[in-house]
Amino acid sequence: MDEYHPGIYKFLDYKPDGIIDITDLHTLDGSTYAPVTYSFNLGFSYKGLTFKTLWTGTIGKYINYRRASIIPFYAGDLVVHAAHLNYWRPDNHNSDIPALSFNDQMYAWSGGTSKYPGYDLALPGYTWRKSDYLTIKEVMLAYKFSGSKIKRALGVESLGVTLSCNNLWTFFNSSLKDTDPQRLTTASNYYPTMRILKLSVNLAF
Repeated sequence: MDEYHPGIYKFLDYKPDGIIDITDLHTLDGSTYAPVTYSFNLGFSYKGLTFKTLWTGTIGKYINYRRASIIPFYAGDLVVHAAHLNYWRPDNHNSDIPALSFNDQMYAWSGGTSKYPGYDLALPGYTWRKSDYLTIKEVMLAYKFSGSKIKRALGVESLGVTLSCNNLWTFFNSSLKDTDPQRLTTASNYYPTMRILKLSVNLAF
């Protein structure tokens, strides 16, 4: 059959009964909900200057890719994603995805529909990927002006200026492409995490 060729997956007869079918589906390690979440603060203060950062992250988290966002040409979709570019070729045996194919019926043994074969199939390292991350959730830089000079100039006891940024940067596994590691699945549309820059001024009379 033309859907079987070098570079595609070999599926394990997990049952085993000599047949590869939906009964060979089995539980995989991991969860889209991280068993370990953590956060910590780093910063310093010196005279009127204050610098603070808040970091958050996860350990043991996985992401479940929607088939159309990771399997090439799934259900006849002719869109090519960045995750497809490192596909298996005779000169690229260390690929993280199989050889490109216009035929997705190789996944039909695991159920689904004729249009969406193998919809419930999760392939470790492919549609089911580790998605631990560490993100700089907030960075704050503040300075407080006080004393006789600021009182004479502005008539206030103190002037505080604060610059902060939320969701500055996220570090994660480079194998994750076309998605945000903080998501649980790519099966639905979402608004990306926005980077927010804030400037505030505080006057004390």
